[in-house]
Amino acid sequence: MGDDIQSYAASSLLDCHQFVNRDCMEKWPTDAIVPMIGWFGYGKPYTKATCIFVGTHIQRESRKYFYEQRVVEWIVRSVRDQGFPAMARDLDTRDFLRSVGVEAEFGGCVTQTLGRYDGTRKGTLVVDVPDESIVGFRDTHYRPYLPLLSPAERVLEARVQVQRFARFEVVHTSRLHVLLPCTALGTKVVFHRQAAWFQPERLTGFEGLIDAET
Repeated sequence: MGDDIQSYAASSLLDCHQFVNRDCMEKWPTDAIVPMIGWFGYGKPYTKATCIFVGTHIQRESRKYFYEQRVVEWIVRSVRDQGFPAMARDLDTRDFLRSVGVEAEFGGCVTQTLGRYDGTRKGTLVVDVPDESIVGFRDTHYRPYLPLLSPAERVLEARVQVQRFARFEVVHTSRLHVLLPCTALGTKVVFHRQAAWFQPERLTGFEGLIDAET
């Protein structure tokens, strides 16, 4: 759901006319202006659309594609045209972009622009933490696997989830895109690093936002 939460945050800031498939860049309309918000890790990174590099994370396993001269020239040209450095989502991506000759700074994640929630909060929410970490908690809600939804429907579902994060006093999670929206909303977060899927490089630059961790 992390991609959809980022899309929701971006659509709250931008006049969004359509959605594009992140993993099929070659199919993006050539007249589109696409903010490169999110996680990029599948397929070769190249498009003739106008790209704005903000909130961008590049997965380590896919970085081999970014060493290709054509790709480097494309990113450098895009950053030059946008008129400011590529704003990487994390320090690890910033350092990688700099290593291939792209002017880059740390810009954080678009989900950090979500407004603070000042309403009533109650209870503790646990989202995707290892079983050994949830001793003492009991299930009150089970969210089954969502059927395939349209991009617009996924963004609406993301809004529902963000509103849920806001209403709890504390959220336990191992997911970056639960942590970051919660910090923007003002919700206390306990972050669980020991999850098998945790990738520490994605957290670089955000360590100071964590209230507590296990």
